[in-house]
This record gives sequence, structure tokens and C-alpha cells, in this order.
Amino acid sequence: MIKLLLVTPSTSRLAGGIFASVRGLTSALGAAGGLEISVLGLADRLADEDRRYWNGEDVRAFGVIGPRSLGFAPGLAKALARADADLLHLNGALWRFPALAVSRLARCGTPVIVSPHGMLDPWALANGKLRKRVASILFLRGLMARARCLHSLCRQETEAIRAMGLKAPVCQIPNGVALPDLTRTREGPAKLRQLLAGRRTMLFLGRLHHKKGVHLLLEAWAEVMKEKPAWREGWLLVIAGWNEGGYERRLRRMTQALDLQRQVHFFGPCDEIVKDALLRSADGLILPSQSEGLPQTVLEAWSYAVPVLMTRMCNLPAGFAVGAALEISCEPKSMAEQLRHFLALPDADRRAIGWRGRRLVADRYSWARVATEMRAVYEWVVRRHERPNVVTLA
Repeated sequence: MIKLLLVTPSTSRLAGGIFASVRGLTSALGAAGGLEISVLGLADRLADEDRRYWNGEDVRAFGVIGPRSLGFAPGLAKALARADADLLHLNGALWRFPALAVSRLARCGTPVIVSPHGMLDPWALANGKLRKRVASILFLRGLMARARCLHSLCRQETEAIRAMGLKAPVCQIPNGVALPDLTRTREGPAKLRQLLAGRRTMLFLGRLHHKKGVHLLLEAWAEVMKEKPAWREGWLLVIAGWNEGGYERRLRRMTQALDLQRQVHFFGPCDEIVKDALLRSADGLILPSQSEGLPQTVLEAWSYAVPVLMTRMCNLPAGFAVGAALEISCEPKSMAEQLRHFLALPDADRRAIGWRGRRLVADRYSWARVATEMRAVYEWVVRRHERPNVVTLA
């Protein structure tokens, strides 16, 4: 029995895609058996409420002292030291205290796997350079050098890791997603049914952060909404997600300045029930990101057979290859032209794009497949079993 500790920046949905990724992996690994799993993370305002989304796993959240951006949580460090784990798996939080706490144990010989979750992408590295440079000097460079394995979500992330000169083995394993039952009809909240009655919905779903490019989307949406073709009527852009760093205020000011109040709705944070209802009712999901690891929201949209519009920086080229997604630009005028094309498609064509996405998820991104591959990596690191095919050496 391998004693595994998964370390995450938050045990609530405020961690965004990392929350869904760690939760899904934990559940799938637990179902397979053979591991003693604990999840340790930082406490936040939704940690207690979101405990209901974990399936009885050992999940612990530790209070933060001082700025949340630093994530200083002495209780987390003590719990890690006391756990006597066979393996630590750090998910994100590279520039914060959880990574420092994990690095201390790595120096003492505890095997560590690090999943950057897109944090080594060139766009991400170019933002907040000073804090990241300090963290790199103090602990991150040593942690990455001592890691028994680095986990990338896609080929682009593997290339970013190697471009930094990191020599540790890399396992390339994507995120996973569960397939919902689409034959069952579920009524969403009354507020949502009233909002969407008689409308077609373009959905943005995720945390509201500058890198997601929603400000660029608003400019493009305004261009399209100025026009009067029949296909334009009835479309509503729904922006659902939690605010980060005041970005939502900027977006709301833009919405007013662009006179989009009737064509854009800010739904705010959503729980699993509301997210399910939004995805069941969406006619398209759009992700104009300038930087991603491998976005969980796209996999979730495909699992609901929702057609996707996304940038190349979302690192899911398989979606373009099989016709499950349309490519969009980060330049507003080009994005507007791409939106016009999508909105003018017949309903049947949009549905066909979405169903190709659902088949892609079933074939490549099931949690059972992801957990099997990750379990093999754990066995290789801890017990020195044969190196899995998903692992490459420098």
C-alpha cells in the first residue's frame, strides 16, 4: 500500500481547474484501490462548503497567515512532516508556501512528483516576474531538480519544462473528465431557467483572470452584436466564474462602455448543480485564453456535447484535429469574424461539433484511463517498477 499525499493550492472550487483535476484523480485512484490517499491544501472561504464534493476522502484544509498570494500555512507544513508519506504529489502552487513545504521534504529524501498545471508556460512566467524569480531562487529551483518526476498535461507543457533546462523525468498525462448522462433531463435553478428562456447561450466558464482573455472576448462580442443578421438574434454571452484580482470590475465596466448589457450576463460563481445546468443549456463554450495548462472547462464542455471555441494556447490540438472545436484568435477583430462564422452555423452543425467532442473525451480523457497511467507512475517512482510508456527521460 502506497501512502500518497496530494498537495493542492485549495480544496475548494476557488482553485479552478486544479480543484476538478485533483478531485477527479483522487476519486478514480480511490476506486482502483491499493493507495492510501490524503489531500492537503490551503483553506479559503469555500473550503467548508465544498467538502461535500469530495467522496469521503481524507481532505484537510489549513488556515493561511498573511497575504493569500503567499499561502503561508504552518499547519500544512506540520501535517506534511508528520505524515511520513511514501510519495508527495504537488499540484500547482509553485510560487507559494505549499511548494516550499514540499521542497523541504524533498531535500530530506521524500519522493516528490510536481504537476505545474500550466505555471511554466511562457505567458505565465512573464507575469509577476519578481515574485517568481524570488521563489525560484529560494526553493523552486531546488524542488524541480530533486523531483523524481515532473507531470505535464500535454506536449506543449513538456516542451516548456525542457526549455527551462529541467532534467527530471517527465510523465505526460492529460486531465480527465466524467461523462454525464445526457438522456436524463435536469431542471436548473429557476433564476437560470428564466435568464435563458428563448435564448441561445455562448458560455464562458472559469475563474475571471486576465490570462483568460475575457476582455478580448467582450470587444469581439461587441463587434458581432452591432450587426443585424437574423442569426445574431437571441444570443446571450453568459460569463460564469469567480472574480480574481478585481478583473470582474474591469469586465463589467467594459460591458457598460460597449453597451452590451442586454447581450452579456455575469452569472457569478457557480456550484456543481448550476454548472451542470449551464453546460446542459449551452449552445457553445468559448475560452479565449492566452495561457493554459490543459483546461478542464473544455473537457467538461465536450463531455456535455457542447461545441467549443478556443485558442491554440489551450493546448488541446486533438479538438481541432477531429472537428470538436473551432480555433479563435486573441485579436478581437479576428475573434469577431470567427464568432460570426460559428453563430451563423445551422443548429445541426453546431450539435455535430459537440458530439465529436464527447466521443473524443470518451476515447482519450476518461478518469479511469488517466488514473491507470498515473498509478503506474507512482509505482515506478516508489517501488522502482518498470518505467511506464508515458514517462520520458531528458
